[in-house]
Amino acid sequence: MKFSGFIKLPKYRSFTYKPRYFDKELDDFENEVKKKDGFNFNSKDSKARIHHHFSVKRKEAKKHNTLRMLIIVATFVILASALFLSFDLMSLLF
Repeated sequence: MKFSGFIKLPKYRSFTYKPRYFDKELDDFENEVKKKDGFNFNSKDSKARIHHHFSVKRKEAKKHNTLRMLIIVATFVILASALFLSFDLMSLLF
């Protein structure tokens, strides 16, 4: 029996982008607009936003893993207490 809902392994993804066509004029135009707007992908602000996004995703994943573990432990405690009480009731009856 597979419990895929309780234990999830990370799926490693790779990004592969294959453009369908290439328009040299459009690419040059976009580069000029980016230069005029002062857009720089290597700026500290862009890197900070990317880092923040990944740290938020990491925290959310950690929260979900903690919740799963809490559910598993609570289920185990409930089953163990039910088993203990059933043995206690059996000893009273017999």
